[in-house]
Amino acid sequence: MSFDVRYRILKGISNMLCHMSYDRILSIGRFLGPCIMNRIAKQRNRGLEQIMTGLKVSRPEAEKLLQKVYENIGMSAMEMMYMPRLCKEKAHIDDFVKIDHPEYLEEAYAEKKGIVGLTAHMGNWEWLGAGLALHGYDTSAIGKKQAETDGIGAGDIGAVAKLVSAKTGDTLCDPKNIVKLHGMDYAQPCYSRAISPKTKQEIEKLGTGLNKLNEEDPTFHVVNNAETHQTVISGAGDIQIDVLCAKLKSRFGVDAELSAPRVAYREKIRSTVRKQGRYKKQTGGSGQFGDVHIIFEPQNEQEDMIFEENVFGGSVPKNYFPAVEKGLRESCLHGVLAGYPVVFLKATLVDGSYHPVDSSEIAFKLAANLAFKAALPEAKPVLMEPIGELKVTIPDSYLGDVMGDLNKRRGRVMGMNPTGDGETVLEAEVPMAEMMSYAIDLRSMTQSRGTFTFNFVRYEDCPAAAQEKAIAEAKALAEAE
Repeated sequence: MSFDVRYRILKGISNMLCHMSYDRILSIGRFLGPCIMNRIAKQRNRGLEQIMTGLKVSRPEAEKLLQKVYENIGMSAMEMMYMPRLCKEKAHIDDFVKIDHPEYLEEAYAEKKGIVGLTAHMGNWEWLGAGLALHGYDTSAIGKKQAETDGIGAGDIGAVAKLVSAKTGDTLCDPKNIVKLHGMDYAQPCYSRAISPKTKQEIEKLGTGLNKLNEEDPTFHVVNNAETHQTVISGAGDIQIDVLCAKLKSRFGVDAELSAPRVAYREKIRSTVRKQGRYKKQTGGSGQFGDVHIIFEPQNEQEDMIFEENVFGGSVPKNYFPAVEKGLRESCLHGVLAGYPVVFLKATLVDGSYHPVDSSEIAFKLAANLAFKAALPEAKPVLMEPIGELKVTIPDSYLGDVMGDLNKRRGRVMGMNPTGDGETVLEAEVPMAEMMSYAIDLRSMTQSRGTFTFNFVRYEDCPAAAQEKAIAEAKALAEAE
């Protein structure tokens, strides 16, 4: 069927629909949409999969939602056919399209600036364009249709194929006239999940896929945490993370699993202890011998261990001091409570002994490790948890709910700053362990009207109950591995 024939058929249908009432054409669309779309099996299966994955609902619930989507598609199609009746004059379209704050449009046009409008298909964007046009605003739609051109100007959006080395945020320019524009400032990711492949064979493909997707979409972050041995992805919310997992599967063939990120705790001691570490091994011939006396005490000068030596009389030769320090620093990587790094520690080598033949650097290194393991359980070790600064912007009507939720998360409210437009910025300090699902919970509490930022501030002593929970989780994880 030729284009001309199809046009005449659609034009005739449109003329017929324009003689009906608006409610009548919506009823027709609500009926025809599901009838037509349900016959496209591939489209229906894809729609069900996306709804079940994105919204985490059962198949019956997804089918009900998809039915509503198809009804909306049908009504939108009828509305497009109905446009000739609405667009004869401004009064007609104004009954269906309302422009809030037209002064913003006028201000932009007065400055001769273009405006890019982003719209979801929850309403009919064709009507939006018609409404703007009838009010004197020049509009154009950006869709799938592509046309070759010799150049593009300010306000235009173009596409260039086969840019191998270019990535999002780069500036394209003439090599003879170098120009670099200021990059976009993206919102700070506020929702994080640990990601891993279902099989070890897919580890490399997972890394490749995440790097490629991150080049395309800089709004999410990928971090390989060496401390927790996890790959953590962070984004705006759970829906974005789920979409990324779907892309990993469809484009890179990786079945990814998500889990809560592990919290990077720290350990420290609260009392001073002196311990001996003695390593002796004799297996025939030259053996191994190292003997050290070390004082372990807390300090507040720096997070890294401070090592000092206060040895008299050459009980430990100076050439073994670096080996003792190395052994202690390696030991600090794994504490005695839950295996987390030990911080704010001072170790002073005060005494020891050596053998002129059997002593070696490795022996003194191992002796220092033995002293460390013997001393820390007696030095009143305590777990430290990371604390972050939280800033939540919420409508005043939800202030009580949000504050109550922060109390449950062991948060400390530091201040409340009204913005003057019915919103308040709530500032608080909250343990990171309590913030894993905050993006989802805040969205639920505020009907998606709340936003927040969260940044690490410092480490603090962990309360007894939280410490016991963290230690139990660490031990369970160690046993599982």
